[in-house]
Amino acid sequence: MAKQFCVYIHKRPNGEPFYIGKGLLSRAFDFAPSRRTEWHRNIVKKYGRDNIIVDVIPCMYEKEAFELEQVHIKIAKENGYKLANLTDGGEGASGRFMTDKQKEGLEKGRRIGKKGTKGQRQQLVQWQQSDAGKEHLKRLSLIGRQALHIERNVECAECGKYFITKSAKAKCCSRLCEQRNRRARQKNEK
Repeated sequence: MAKQFCVYIHKRPNGEPFYIGKGLLSRAFDFAPSRRTEWHRNIVKKYGRDNIIVDVIPCMYEKEAFELEQVHIKIAKENGYKLANLTDGGEGASGRFMTDKQKEGLEKGRRIGKKGTKGQRQQLVQWQQSDAGKEHLKRLSLIGRQALHIERNVECAECGKYFITKSAKAKCCSRLCEQRNRRARQKNEK
């Protein structure tokens, strides 16, 4: 199966492009922080990953994708868009070639028993299925349910009166009090 190269354009929610890249199809939707610049990450953080528009232009060959990337970057810059691209495009590599030493190090990191690998996860699952683990989880669940239903005496953040609530988030004695005081603050600000 041939590799599916593409040029992709990341756009803000208003349709304004902020990054143009080239890669395999999966790269267009890869927003992993380790694979993006700080500028790119900040834009994605500002608008939220789900609000970023991704346009994909499929290419038959990698050379075609490099050339198309350069053209799109040039056009975007000529139209006054500020791009998070660090270069004018047309360079880079497809795929990563590792030395035998790098492959060995990567494999060593995947061995069972090393922190953060499947070996630790298997031990956790086994403990959770044991009698001691089930009893511990049951106790935690009970403690959590009890903590949720404790009545608290809270001072209203708006009017200063004390009221009793079971909610851990409650800050006002009523929705009406919250709205009334919000309107009064807005009037005073004008």
